[in-house]
Amino acid sequence: MCPQEQAELVERLRAADQARISPKDHARIHLALGEIALLGGDRELATERFRTALRWDPRLPIRRTLERLETPTVLAFTARRAA
Repeated sequence: MCPQEQAELVERLRAADQARISPKDHARIHLALGEIALLGGDRELATERFRTALRWDPRLPIRRTLERLETPTVLAFTARRAA
């Protein structure tokens, strides 16, 4: 997906999130936004979106993903130093 298409998708998802929809749909939107943020390399935004998705639907199976994002690994520190 090219950056322009991705930006359009994000805007449509944000607009849908403002509508009156079910909590489960809100959770799915934030889950998708989190995955898009991860694709773009933005771990902080992805973490925020995944947390929001869990608040909307605590049954989502993303707790381990969220824990991995919140807990930096030695490899992440090494990669930052090398960059």
